[in-house]
Amino acid sequence: MCGIAGIMHHEALRPVDPEVLVAMAAIQHHRGPDGFGWERLAGVGFSHARLSIIDLNPTRGQQPFLSQDGRYLIAHNGEFYDYKRLRADLTSRGHQFVTKSDTELVLHLTERYGLQAALPHLRGEFAFALYEQDDARLTLVRDRFGVKPLYWTMTPEGIVFGSEIKVLLAHPAVKRQFSAAGLYHQLMQTMVPGTTCFEGVHAVEPGQMVIVERRFGQLRVRTQTYWDLDFPQRGNRPALDEQAERDYIEALRQHFVEAIQLRLEADVPVACYLSGGIDSCSILGVAAACQQSPVKAFTIGFDDGDYDETDIAREMAAAVGADQEI
Repeated sequence: MCGIAGIMHHEALRPVDPEVLVAMAAIQHHRGPDGFGWERLAGVGFSHARLSIIDLNPTRGQQPFLSQDGRYLIAHNGEFYDYKRLRADLTSRGHQFVTKSDTELVLHLTERYGLQAALPHLRGEFAFALYEQDDARLTLVRDRFGVKPLYWTMTPEGIVFGSEIKVLLAHPAVKRQFSAAGLYHQLMQTMVPGTTCFEGVHAVEPGQMVIVERRFGQLRVRTQTYWDLDFPQRGNRPALDEQAERDYIEALRQHFVEAIQLRLEADVPVACYLSGGIDSCSILGVAAACQQSPVKAFTIGFDDGDYDETDIAREMAAAVGADQEI
């Protein structure tokens, strides 16, 4: 978990105040205690609070990243899975990486394919901001299922974005005003995609890009969905025979194992949350089979026996030789 923040002014020649960028990063220090950085281009500024997961070098992995030719600026929160294969493929095609960070993938994929065509290559949980200087275009991107948060608002000075709402409120031009409808939804615990309880503050929706372009001294905002789940209604689903059902089961097994293998890749220890349910027990079982050393597992117990699953969790941890903490 890292924290990103940034500003893009309506006026291209108006510099972004570095003290505001620092304040926006500082207020989310809890998201990234391992490092801090900021970077500015004409009318644009990003800042970043870093939690080190991939490429632990404090200097080499520091964000925001500016491409070597100065065309792209990125701040990224999250992780791209399968990054080693992608990096190797791009290297074989002539791209030169200066870090071991998975964030740098976006710069090279965008250079090769363009951002929209690059997005299908990215798997993981992420939220990032990419500024393309040649086109004066800022794009805010959120992962397919919205695991990582990202918020934005438009002010008289320009657009402000960040990983948390209070990051936006650290900017002096952002209004601190509740939205009646948004607050009602929050109190009712109703999630309305794209909305928040603050007036004018929006959430980037899962699988969505928020594209901001400067045209004649004014920022124009549009949204675009780059991924959505195709889930046909019951009447539109093909009938399954026994062979087709077996094929689906085998495909699910392969994807399930692959997904766990990719998520075990990190430069820091990776652990599992073991609740005792079918899903976490299945994940721990496959994770234990994927690596030589014992998997670290964490379990939370409850005093109420109707909710407590620690006995099952202990049995599962013992079965796979996991290092469990309850």
